[in-house]
Amino acid sequence: MTLAFEHKRGDSFDLAGQLLQSAGGPPVDLTGVAIRAHLRDGDALVAVLDAAVTDALQGKYSLAKAYADTESWPVKGLSLDVEFTWPGGKRRSTQTVLVRVLKDVTLP
Repeated sequence: MTLAFEHKRGDSFDLAGQLLQSAGGPPVDLTGVAIRAHLRDGDALVAVLDAAVTDALQGKYSLAKAYADTESWPVKGLSLDVEFTWPGGKRRSTQTVLVRVLKDVTLP
């Protein structure tokens, strides 16, 4: 099953997440972990999201992009995942998420 959500082009992009050891399981400790996230249209890079650990012991993180940066996103389905890299070199990515970018109705 693919996780999907909608985002209005030109709005601030803010997403909070939590990395768990298994579905419904305990959180993964993200102490010292580097995270990054890309939004893509196929193989084409649309955006490098601002990714940050917000509560390492609870496995919580955030992804963000300012509204001015989302104004040029294409109106279509885009792919997103989050990659976590531990200091020892272990790397783990989330499942791919579908971000449905919609045209904003209220325009400047």
